[in-house]
Amino acid sequence: MNKLSKAILLSLSLFAVSSNLSFAAKLDIKALEQKANNNDIEAAKTLGIAYYVGDEVPKDDAKAMKWLLISANKGDSVSNACIGSIYYSCDLKEYCSLQKAREYYEKSTHSDALYQLGQLYFFGLGVDIDLKKAQEYYKMSAAKDNENAKAALAMGLDRLTAAQEKSRDKERFDVLKRSADKGDPYSQYQLGTMYYRGNKLMKRDQATGVQYFLKAAKQGVEEAQMEMGYASSFGIGVARDPKESFKWFKLVADKGNLFAKYKVANAYYYGSGVEKNYKAAFDIYKTIATKGQDKYLEAKKDTTNVFDITSYVSTIYMVGHMYHEGEGVSKNAKEAFSWLKRAADLDSIPAINELGFMYLNGDGVQQNKDMAKFYLNKACKNGVRDSCFLNN
Repeated sequence: MNKLSKAILLSLSLFAVSSNLSFAAKLDIKALEQKANNNDIEAAKTLGIAYYVGDEVPKDDAKAMKWLLISANKGDSVSNACIGSIYYSCDLKEYCSLQKAREYYEKSTHSDALYQLGQLYFFGLGVDIDLKKAQEYYKMSAAKDNENAKAALAMGLDRLTAAQEKSRDKERFDVLKRSADKGDPYSQYQLGTMYYRGNKLMKRDQATGVQYFLKAAKQGVEEAQMEMGYASSFGIGVARDPKESFKWFKLVADKGNLFAKYKVANAYYYGSGVEKNYKAAFDIYKTIATKGQDKYLEAKKDTTNVFDITSYVSTIYMVGHMYHEGEGVSKNAKEAFSWLKRAADLDSIPAINELGFMYLNGDGVQQNKDMAKFYLNKACKNGVRDSCFLNN
């Protein structure tokens, strides 16, 4: 049993104690059930914890959930914490979800629930690893005299040794593997990422990573569906299949994901995995270029943003280029110039190059050889050889 599992088991007794329940005397289960069915919150909680811990009755997570949900829905902190731990422990497939565990822990103010939230963020279970958030939850738990939280803070989260990081990866792998194999979709995605990327604990195994991505993708995990799109597009860990790639990107795009829409537009434009369709490509590019500014601004602040700067700038360029060429839309040089100028101002090299030739030829703008030279020289310096003829 790993350390995190041991911490959960330790929490069981602490929850029971904190609930001010005494199981020294034999419980009258029938009487408690009658009260609980009449919305007696304390009775429901007592029954839930009894089945959860396995005191006076056989341990039964399904029955524990039935009663704990009654008291948890009324805001009972201990009940929410217990439900979080049931979802975390994954003893029953239908109650196996690290994300659900986090949701219920967040509804509790119990010190052990706060500690477990710290653990989830420290190990990256159902969430990305976030040491800052882990420390915040450990501090809140330690303030309530939780010894495990105090020990975690004493470890020094910002100065982990290589051995400690490797140990954390091992703990993370063990928990994710257990949850993933029980069918938890987000655990399948996270475990797939561990295999796919590799780390200090394990060598990269992209084929196994893709297998877990596929399991998660089939259960609707958007991140896993995107990964399947990439893997199928480049043939990484799975046979290259543009049609399969398009299928996964289209699935995510239909949910409104702008980056997936960008990949779908590219597929329509180049005829990759789907019949070439300039009109469909243009409509999507223009939608992204029009609606994607907020995402672009976010990406400039947060480089981990999946809708990255390059993708947004590229969509603006493609709108201008397609207006210029009359691809999927009526040819309109002036409109093309407007869009290409926007892209060029955002340092799109293809736009800078195309803009230079438009100035050179008076295409959509008044002819201006000085401006043509400015843009074409800039394109030349950035590797566009066809633009270098004006250097002389």
